[in-house]
Amino acid sequence: MKRPKISTGAIVIKDSNILLTKRSPTVEYFKDSWCLPGGHVEHGETVEQAIKREIKEELGIDFEPTEFVGYEDEVKQVSGHTVSLWFKGNIKGEFKSNHEVSEFKWVPIEEAKKMTLAFTHNNVLERFVK
Repeated sequence: MKRPKISTGAIVIKDSNILLTKRSPTVEYFKDSWCLPGGHVEHGETVEQAIKREIKEELGIDFEPTEFVGYEDEVKQVSGHTVSLWFKGNIKGEFKSNHEVSEFKWVPIEEAKKMTLAFTHNNVLERFVK
């Protein structure tokens, strides 16, 4: 039986700007596309542990969730069905990209809403970023 995958995502806002990451040209889906940071939950970890791990892996910084803001169904987007659980939070540390993320930037929220983002991240911005 096929079941949805679970992923987590981070919404980080600073001075009316939102943090976006650019997917590396080496990743499987949405190469060189901008998106919100996050990733899949691994077996045996909590969703909160997953979002902290993913942000640390992708950007080298610490993420502290402050609020669960909701979920987004990504049905037939890329690889079937994924349920993404979204958290607002704060970061600290020095940015370092890795093999999944080629760069990051702070974008004014209204400008980010006009961009074409990977996955269903435009829906996430509309629903959870006010």
